[in-house]
Amino acid sequence: MKRRSMQALSSATLAATLLAVAPIARADDGDGGSDRVELRRTGLCSMSSRARLRVRAEDGRIRVELEIDTSRNGGAWTVIVLHERRIAFRGTLRTEAPSGSFELRRTVDDWFGPDAIVARATGPGGESCRLSVVV
Repeated sequence: MKRRSMQALSSATLAATLLAVAPIARADDGDGGSDRVELRRTGLCSMSSRARLRVRAEDGRIRVELEIDTSRNGGAWTVIVLHERRIAFRGTLRTEAPSGSFELRRTVDDWFGPDAIVARATGPGGESCRLSVVV
């Protein structure tokens, strides 16, 4: 009986791991030879704002685009983008009219193997957003 419960636990752990892994979308621009990988994450922040992270790996570089959309103009957000636990960007950005949003674009090197990208933003009133992808 103990062996069955261990097998069931092992199977459940494997299934949960497979479900947690995000699907990778490969984009092809029509030439048949493109090996571009693009991932997108969207999520809600701790209050009412929305965050979107788009990561595209192509030709040895990774393009990172972070967008925070809130209804307040002029709000200051502290943003940190990490690439493999190293700071790729740290700064303060302000939301702009009319949409009350901002967008950050950065490019980092595509290292050998999977690259983890994490974006964290803290806004007015302590609102926070966190999105991550592995590409």
